[in-house]
Amino acid sequence: MKLSKAQMKAHLKAMDLVNSDKKLNLDERFFIVENYREDATNMNASAGAFFTPVELATSFQVELDSNLHIVDLCAGIGTLSLLTHVHNFPKSLTCVELNPEYVKVGKRVVPEADWICADALTHQFDGSFDLAISNPPFGVIKTSDWNDKYTGSLFEFKVIERASQISDYAVMISPANSAG
Repeated sequence: MKLSKAQMKAHLKAMDLVNSDKKLNLDERFFIVENYREDATNMNASAGAFFTPVELATSFQVELDSNLHIVDLCAGIGTLSLLTHVHNFPKSLTCVELNPEYVKVGKRVVPEADWICADALTHQFDGSFDLAISNPPFGVIKTSDWNDKYTGSLFEFKVIERASQISDYAVMISPANSAG
C-alpha cells in the first residue's frame, strides 16, 4: 500500500527524531511509535511483521512488580517495551529484534532497554528472565532453523515456546485464529 503524503511527512519527521542526537522526551518517543511507518522501507507482509498499535499496547499492560527482569521477543521498534517501561519501571528490560532498522528506531524509543539485534528463537541469553512479552509476527514465516518441541509452521507458537525456555512467565499477543 502506498503511503499518503501526510503519512510520509509524519514518517520523515519521526525519522528526523530517530536520527537526531538530542535526548528525546516521552512525547517525541510516542510520536515515533505512532508515525514511524515500517512499510516505508520494509516488505512486512512477507515477514508477518506489523507493529503493535499504542492502544493495544496500553491495554496489554498488566500489573507487574517493578523488580522484574523482562525480555521483549520480536520487539519491533519497542512499543510494548515503551509502555512496559512507562507503566512498570522493570528492573531490567531486554529487547530482541532481528531487523537492524527496527533496532535503530527502538534504541531511540526505549533507550532504557538493552537492545539485541538477533534472532529471538536462536539467540543465546546469559541468563533467564522473570517475564517475556511479545507481539510476534504471525503465521507461516520462514525463520531460522527452528528445531525444538513445536514442529508446526506457525511462528507465534515458536516464540511462545522460546519464551517458555528463557522466562518464568510470558504474556503474548496472538491472533484468535491461532488459539485452539
